[in-house]
Amino acid sequence: MSHARLGSPPVIVADKIIIGGAVNDNYSTQEQSGVIRAFDARTGALLWNWDSGNPDQTAPLPAGQTYTTNSPNSWSISSADEALGMVYIPLGNQTPDQLGMGRSANVERFSSSMVALDINTGQLKWVQQFVHHDLWDMDVPAQPVLFDLTKADGSVIPALVASTKQGDLYVLDRRTGAAIIPAARIEKPVTSFLVANILYPYRYWLEARLLGFTVTFCDLVTSLLPSIEISNRQSSDCCYARGQ
Repeated sequence: MSHARLGSPPVIVADKIIIGGAVNDNYSTQEQSGVIRAFDARTGALLWNWDSGNPDQTAPLPAGQTYTTNSPNSWSISSADEALGMVYIPLGNQTPDQLGMGRSANVERFSSSMVALDINTGQLKWVQQFVHHDLWDMDVPAQPVLFDLTKADGSVIPALVASTKQGDLYVLDRRTGAAIIPAARIEKPVTSFLVANILYPYRYWLEARLLGFTVTFCDLVTSLLPSIEISNRQSSDCCYARGQ
């Protein structure tokens, strides 16, 4: 029985139909591949395929070869910039989501990330991962927003905003994937309730910089919910909200 399906509309750009797909979480360790495919919009011919489990082979597979089972998939909506020749694809986590053992290097690289692929070839242009070694089902859940960011000096950066399940908005240069608004890596304790299911020792801490001011999570919480008390845990440089 197949647990794969089309979860979102395709991207149609440069006479190509580019599709991802969704799988049902946590049914198996050998679920369908998360392959991204591009078809000729006029003939239906398969032009390229990008499989996050086998990312370098983008030409249509020869007879007898198959896509990587259980590779991270894209169930959300993608965006494209035809002028730059890139399609931007939000990726989910490998299922089972909460089981981190036995993941390949490619899974660890591409899970819960934004990837940019060449529209014409499917070759990887860049990847920006938002959750390392994801054990919490923190797929990138929404279509990336493309816009041109004008800086104070008048220069313009082609930008991309990626929203996450954590509520963070990452602002990237869509040409390179580099962060425009910095995201620091904070060291965290490594613990697990299962042997070999070890947590990643770092996580991202995002600060929003608006109009020259630094706005942290603590600022947002105290402005939106003034009745709660904020405690700052020095060991992790993270703010925690505690209800009164």
